[in-house]
Amino acid sequence: PIDLLQDSQTSHSLQNPPPQLSSSSSSTTTTIDLSQLSPQEAANHLFRNSEILAPMVRASTTALRTLALSHGASLVYTEEIIDRSITPTERIINKELGTIDYRVPKHTYSLKVQKRLAADKDNPDSKNGAVLLRIDPFVEKN
Repeated sequence: PIDLLQDSQTSHSLQNPPPQLSSSSSSTTTTIDLSQLSPQEAANHLFRNSEILAPMVRASTTALRTLALSHGASLVYTEEIIDRSITPTERIINKELGTIDYRVPKHTYSLKVQKRLAADKDNPDSKNGAVLLRIDPFVEKN
């Protein structure tokens, strides 16, 4: 038997699924045209026997999702982003990291929070405001 928790050398995803345990000795696979199925039938075919990590309050970090994928999760969800929190942000191209940053401008915070941001020595970038979202430019385009 295959122990998926011990097989942490390979990360798994929908594109690279973990090995499936089967009771049949036959190694033949059949290809199914998902476009011929109803949406429910297609979802059943794709996600039956899948391990899926749903978003959780204060437990939906990138590290947790990556760990879940490396231990065999077929699908993980990103954290929830509320549209009202993105509306006041500035879109900035971060050339140092090669990312697109969405930053909440410093002037939108209360004076107390502005002082705390200015005093943050561990994060020198905080003097410009807090980065709400940092994404790969390729992901943003698609």
